[in-house]
Amino acid sequence: MAFADALKRAARYNPAWRPAAIYAVAKDIDGKPLTDGAGQFQYDLVEETYGHLDLTKEENFTISEDNYTGASLIKLITGRVVDDRYLILMDGLFYQVLAVDSADVLGATIRLSVSAIPDGEEMTIRDDEL
Repeated sequence: MAFADALKRAARYNPAWRPAAIYAVAKDIDGKPLTDGAGQFQYDLVEETYGHLDLTKEENFTISEDNYTGASLIKLITGRVVDDRYLILMDGLFYQVLAVDSADVLGATIRLSVSAIPDGEEMTIRDDEL
C-alpha cells in the first residue's frame, strides 16, 4: 500500500483534513483536451482525497464562517503529479492550481498555490465518478 493511501485512511478521522476532489482536463481518444460548446475545458474526477488550507505563510487574516476565497495554499494527500491544468474541489469551492509549492519526500502530500474560482463561474464537470 502506498503511503498516500495509508494517510488518506487516517485523515478520514482527523478533523484537520477535509474531503477534497482532484479534477483533470478531460481528453478524447487522441489525447486532445475536450471543450464544451462555449469553448471551456471539461473536467473529469481523477481522485478523491483529503486536504486543508495551509495558512502557515499568512500574516494577516481573519477567521470567518465563510469559505476563504482568494490566493492561498492547499495541502493535499496525493501521490499524483498535479499541475496548473487541474482543479481542486474542497468545501464546496473550486480552486485553480497556480503552481506546486512543495511536496514531501515520501510522495504522500503536495502543497499547491491556488486561486479560488468565483461562485458565478461555471465549471463543466464531465465525469464526477471514479
